[in-house]
Amino acid sequence: MQDAGTAGATEIAASKLALQRSTDRQVKDFGQRMIADHTKGESEKGNDPALKAAAAKALPVISHHYAMAQQLAESKAAS
Repeated sequence: MQDAGTAGATEIAASKLALQRSTDRQVKDFGQRMIADHTKGESEKGNDPALKAAAAKALPVISHHYAMAQQLAESKAAS
C-alpha cells in the first residue's frame, strides 16, 4: 500500500507542477482532474475497511487517467 500512496503523491505533485508551468489548457485541465481524483480517493480510504474493494473502486479512475494521458500525449505529438 505504501507504493500506491507514494505513486499517488507523485502524481499529485506532477499535476501541481503542470498547473504551475504549463500554458496549455488541456494539460492544465488534465492536471486539475488528476489532483481532484487523487485527493478524493485519499479521503475515501479511511472509510473503506476492505482494501480489495478500495482497489477495485480506484481501478476505473486509474484506467481513465491512463487513457486520458495517452490521448493527450498523442495530441501533443501530432501538433
